[in-house]
Amino acid sequence: MNDLRRRFRRRFAIFSTVMTVAVAAGVCMLIVDTYWGMLTSFGERRHGEIAKQFYDAAAKRSGDFLGRARAMGPAAAREHAETSALATLAQSFSHGTRTVRLAILDHDGYVLFSTARAEIGTIAAKPHNLGVAREGEIASSRFARDGFSGVDGTTSNRKLFESLVPVQAADGRKAIVSVYSDVTGFNVIFEENLFSLLVAVVGGLFGVLGMLIFFVGRDRMLTEQQQKNAALTETVRLAEEASRLKSRFVASMGHELRTPLNAVIGFSEAMTHKIFGPLSSPKYEEYAATIHASGRHLLAVVDDVLDMARIEGGKAFVNESIFSIGTALTECGQAIALEAARHGLAFDLRIPDRLPDFRGDEAKIKQILFNLLANAMRYTPRGGSVALAAERRPDGGVAVSVTDTGIGIPADQIGRLFEPFRQADNAKARNAGGLGLGLSIAKAFADLHEASLSLESAPGRGTAARLVLPGARCLAARSPALSAAA
Repeated sequence: MNDLRRRFRRRFAIFSTVMTVAVAAGVCMLIVDTYWGMLTSFGERRHGEIAKQFYDAAAKRSGDFLGRARAMGPAAAREHAETSALATLAQSFSHGTRTVRLAILDHDGYVLFSTARAEIGTIAAKPHNLGVAREGEIASSRFARDGFSGVDGTTSNRKLFESLVPVQAADGRKAIVSVYSDVTGFNVIFEENLFSLLVAVVGGLFGVLGMLIFFVGRDRMLTEQQQKNAALTETVRLAEEASRLKSRFVASMGHELRTPLNAVIGFSEAMTHKIFGPLSSPKYEEYAATIHASGRHLLAVVDDVLDMARIEGGKAFVNESIFSIGTALTECGQAIALEAARHGLAFDLRIPDRLPDFRGDEAKIKQILFNLLANAMRYTPRGGSVALAAERRPDGGVAVSVTDTGIGIPADQIGRLFEPFRQADNAKARNAGGLGLGLSIAKAFADLHEASLSLESAPGRGTAARLVLPGARCLAARSPALSAAA
């Protein structure tokens, strides 16, 4: 168990580390995306302002030239005086800003003017951005360029941010202005702080994870400790209950053994000393009958204890044979009828004809029935009634019921009565005697036959015990001739 827990913790630690790094990477990507999104939004607004102002001034200053630039051809447009004038105008608009290139395009993407004269007469290289600008939206992109020449004539390797801005002059003329800004500084700042950002995010996540693990571990330890305490308390309770039951069993056992033994000893001494005269006296016959009954009672007590010992030791087994259920029930009913009459009880036997034969241990099935009937008579006062009945079930099995009009059992105690040495917890039940082994033995023997045994009862309303024999062990009833031949 400890090795299993260590493996689980190791795998959990590896999984948690991987998940933390993945989450940290995701958070960093989210931060980067948010950062560049803010810069893009700010840059597009700034580029939109510069593009509109520059195009308004360019249209006023060189409107005719821009209208004729495409027809003039690239070479003539690059050398035209208006190109130099527009370059000077562009330089004035970019002065003091991060703008490093300005260009004016028509709606086909043809470059009418650019501060980089080599671009004049070419087609814009980003058709997607151009399509967005044609729809009236600003389209932007970021990229790096080696040896980039700015509006001031300087050349360097730069990180660039370009926007294509749709514009319209005061006279209604439309165009697209391309604005380049140098964002190298922003990239340097971000790259220099990216590692610190990653460390901060990972550290924060690990801190949160550590706190989570700490609190979860602490809660788990507290829960486990509470469960252990509860289990220990339950174990102590069960041990105390078992000790109490065994003490009660010992007391009951002493009573059950002492009473018949006193009769055996006393009556046998009376017969030995012939205190009533010669052995021909009728009194000795009465004593002999009492000694016989006491001996049978002692034998029954010892048999119950031995049966319980075999059951708890796992040594109980089924000595299978095929016998008639109806005959077995009838024999049990006839045997118990006389006993019921001596106790002042009415006994009713309801066994239908042609019950199936059964494959099992006939002696154990009869013992189940005798234990149920003995309990019914023990807890039913004089004037009451006990009944033994049977019926076929749709699945081919047989349901046997033993009912009485006795003292009954509280609902919360029914399930516990199948435990060894357990008796109903009331004065009437304790006064009725017995060791509390009958039902537990009956339940164990029923389980050996894959049968079910259940009780239904209520205080003062009697008890109904129901034994259901499985259809898999029931066979078609034999004819009377075959039964007689057997």
